Amino acid sequence: EYQKDTYKKRFDWIDNIKPEKDPAIIENLKNEFIKDLSANKSDNIHLAPPFIINWEDLEFISFTPKGNEFYEFDITNFYDAKSDIFDNLDWEKLLRQRIYIKDSGFSDSLNYSLWRFLNYQIEFKGSYYIFTQSNWYKVDKDYYNEIYKYCSDIIESESLFVDCEKAMNEGEYNIKLTKSNPDYVLLDKKLVQSDMIRSQIEACDVFNSKNMEFIHVKFRESSSTLSHLFAQGRVASNSLRRDKTFRQNLKKRLGKHKTLIPFENKDLNPNDYTITYAIIESKDRKFIDALPFFSLVNFRLTAEEILMMGFKLRVKKIQIK
Repeated sequence: EYQKDTYKKRFDWIDNIKPEKDPAIIENLKNEFIKDLSANKSDNIHLAPPFIINWEDLEFISFTPKGNEFYEFDITNFYDAKSDIFDNLDWEKLLRQRIYIKDSGFSDSLNYSLWRFLNYQIEFKGSYYIFTQSNWYKVDKDYYNEIYKYCSDIIESESLFVDCEKAMNEGEYNIKLTKSNPDYVLLDKKLVQSDMIRSQIEACDVFNSKNMEFIHVKFRESSSTLSHLFAQGRVASNSLRRDKTFRQNLKKRLGKHKTLIPFENKDLNPNDYTITYAIIESKDRKFIDALPFFSLVNFRLTAEEILMMGFKLRVKKIQIK
């Protein structure tokens, strides 16, 4: 049984990613990493906590004990805060850098080694490498290109979106988006009971009644946040497809638009509905380029499931202005 290849459907990355052990290659990769950090690159370097963070309790992060306070894990904030270190940065100096995280549950901020939070992707001498969770990995290049192509082929949502203001949190943005269009219904934090899931779930953050589109919105803060986003859309779609109780309770949330959701399974045509994943960030780039490698893998699996259920799928990158 254990020899079967069924695991490859969901875990095909296992066969396509290998820890890099060659000291000479690692030394070269470190040098490339330092070079890109010194050039303040932000397209292939990002910050992400290596442990689960309760975002509601996060007060701020900083890069010095009493320095400027920031509210997202953004590598450009590190560049601004520590601009004096990059002229003669080396690996030893990088290992000495700290990150300070203030959680409302603690009176003082907690500090950690910054390098544990760093994630890096690079194509080097014809191979593709990632640095994550403090380790170097070599990724099969054809595998990476295949995933990137698959995800790139998912088109942008046709719905109209608004920019996110700098000081906004996710809830405030969802309210602003809903108010921007009379066809939009706010479902953020409006939980719906489902027979398939023990806890109540969000059907989406904003529902576009004109397009019959379930829009799921998250800030691009970390891989765990993105995982939560993808899971939310997957679970809600599955409940919409298969659970009468969920649809009945969702109809109540939709008010005058309740006729858009049928009660019986046989009356629901998934292809009438669109599932949209929208991420908010300050960098001006495509949705797909905002996903670090493992989030890319996760998104492909999620996309395959949603499309297999029969729903249409869209993406959107929302800009912070």
